[in-house]
Amino acid sequence: MLQTGTWPSKPKEQINSWKALSRELSVQNGCLYFGHRIVVPTSLQEAVLKQLHEGHPRMARMKMLARGYVYWTNINRDIEEAVRHCRNCQEAAKMPKKTVLNSWTTEKKPWDRIHILCGTTEW
Repeated sequence: MLQTGTWPSKPKEQINSWKALSRELSVQNGCLYFGHRIVVPTSLQEAVLKQLHEGHPRMARMKMLARGYVYWTNINRDIEEAVRHCRNCQEAAKMPKKTVLNSWTTEKKPWDRIHILCGTTEW
């Protein structure tokens, strides 16, 4: 299809998703490229994910690396899933700081404490 320049008259569903990207697809030295990124076949996607994930970079860093070199449909979803299922990444993820709750002292009699709404002209 890329070498002939024509799409099949009855393309398979997998091919239909690539048809929208056809202007960006090219073949160089027998490799399929989407823009400047090499298109990774399904059989190699897991191996490429492992390479991208080596060193356990954060999700944003993995996506940045992938955007620079490789492409396949749903690559972002696959990266997110890989990081979400990585125990080391989840343990190293930034946890939100717990805020300390300060409770008010208990009043002894009425009018010990008064709260006033400031900063509005609507009553």
